[in-house]
Amino acid sequence: MAFTNMDTVRQHLRQEGAVRDTFADVTVQLLAASPVALLHANLKAGTVRVKGKEIGTPQFQAVTLAAQPVALTSQQVIPDSVVVASDSSLGTIYTENTDYHVDHVDGKLARIATGMIGSGVAVAVWYYAYRLYVEGVDFAVNYEKGTIRRITSGVIEDGQTVFVDYQTLTGGFDDAQIANAITEADDLLLKLIDVSYQDSADQTLITAETYLALAILCRAKAAAALETTSMSGAAQIAQGWRELADKYDFDGTQLAARFAGQRPALKSPIVVTGGIER
Repeated sequence: MAFTNMDTVRQHLRQEGAVRDTFADVTVQLLAASPVALLHANLKAGTVRVKGKEIGTPQFQAVTLAAQPVALTSQQVIPDSVVVASDSSLGTIYTENTDYHVDHVDGKLARIATGMIGSGVAVAVWYYAYRLYVEGVDFAVNYEKGTIRRITSGVIEDGQTVFVDYQTLTGGFDDAQIANAITEADDLLLKLIDVSYQDSADQTLITAETYLALAILCRAKAAAALETTSMSGAAQIAQGWRELADKYDFDGTQLAARFAGQRPALKSPIVVTGGIER
């Protein structure tokens, strides 16, 4: 039985920042009905959101800012598109992140207590919001391969550039990949340690095998990055994964070395003089 398990490996992936699992505003151009690869495979089901910029007349809203954030009419506000003023004539234009804060994803506006907007003051707001497209109507997703394609009967124009948000499984690794890495790591570890420790529950051995499994996963990521020709900087990304793999491999091997079998000590040479051992 392996020393580590999938939960332990996943926890290390999250805690040590080895992977990032949330991505926003990935730019993709959708041509005809051809699938386009995102930066990652093994996407988390239901997390893909496709947005488009349809710039025309900005939305206008009059709101009163007090202690709590105020919801705008639309969510998914386009960054840097918000204008907040004292009135519709732009008498005083306030400064974002000094006088007010915008939650662009949820479409909320809040005053900053140290800014120029007093509590209970009415302000005029202009902004642009992304248009959200509908999965299965405007676009289709292959979650395993990490691709999206335009549905020709939908409202996304042929050749349109869209912005995609999504999440991956932990580092883009599914359960089968992690399980296989643990199996390989267990085989490696058993070759490094003395047989008397094969059933040990020592935490150091658990950590050693976890690191060896992470090294295997990181090497797989390096190979996958090089195969993703659509990703800019693939060679640099792959190099980063290889360096991380080398670190995990070194640390895991060093920990395992504490449990290696003892080699028999070499005896001093026997000197024989005139038939007498000395």
